[in-house]
Amino acid sequence: MEHFVTLKDAISLAGPGHMSLSLLDETNGCVNGCCCGVSRYAKTEYNVPGCHDDQEGFMVLSGSGYAKVGDEERFVSTGTAFIVPAGVEHSLRTIDPACPLEVLEPGR
Repeated sequence: MEHFVTLKDAISLAGPGHMSLSLLDETNGCVNGCCCGVSRYAKTEYNVPGCHDDQEGFMVLSGSGYAKVGDEERFVSTGTAFIVPAGVEHSLRTIDPACPLEVLEPGR
């Protein structure tokens, strides 16, 4: 079992045009729901918010934009990390579509 993966490998496996890439999941040995991936947010409008049964951690890898967590909206940029509590709606958007917001987040 391969416990390591590169972003380059994940991109090649997903194919062109994918906005969410799975990095770590059960194929890498993750158990009990463990998983993570990278998502690219290229829209300046929020997508339909996500809402999950467990808390989630996020880290902005590149770009800048906004994260909406519940009723709170915050500016985020490279190096920003944040937690979304269980059961709270959340969504992200970029400021500039030419420079998508890239975020390390739990895979789904």
